[in-house]
Amino acid sequence: MSTRVFLVDVPRLMREIIETAVARRPDVFIVGEAHDTNRVIDEIRRARADIVVLDVGPPGRPDALVPLLEQLPAMPLLLISQDGRAVFRCQPLGELSLPTLLRSLEQP
Repeated sequence: MSTRVFLVDVPRLMREIIETAVARRPDVFIVGEAHDTNRVIDEIRRARADIVVLDVGPPGRPDALVPLLEQLPAMPLLLISQDGRAVFRCQPLGELSLPTLLRSLEQP
């Protein structure tokens, strides 16, 4: 079974890390990337993504998660942020180190 990953507003360095990790896994694919959060839900659906990696960016940005959470409630989300407090307000299941990120991409 393959895992289809969709990236939203992921910074270049993190995207390169994810792409390198994904290239090592024959069953994990990056199926799309978006920078315009206004159309991202349609793009995620079109790509038939299994998991979304999202940079919640600057403070206040977690509000961009609301449409994702409302319209794709079963979609696993991996959140990236420089502001741990912003992600904490989104009530995450836990913190994500790079090794955990790689395992999460393997098993959504």
